[in-house]
Amino acid sequence: MARKASLSLVPGGMDERLSHAAFVEEIELANGRLRYKLITGSGPETGWVSTRLYGKDLLRRFLKVREAAAPEKQQWRE
Repeated sequence: MARKASLSLVPGGMDERLSHAAFVEEIELANGRLRYKLITGSGPETGWVSTRLYGKDLLRRFLKVREAAAPEKQQWRE
């Protein structure tokens, strides 16, 4: 999955990719774009990714079960 350094979809962003099955933490979600922090896997430590492309989900959401004190935090998996 390609990532960008900013929320903008304008060409010219970063072209580094998250590895398949990488886990990321949601920092912000806006207009179908997810700002993330890498938890496991390889790829950029932070960035923005699209959550859907051509009607297909690019990420799956997983709730962090072990962090009951912070239920608003969520993890995503490519």
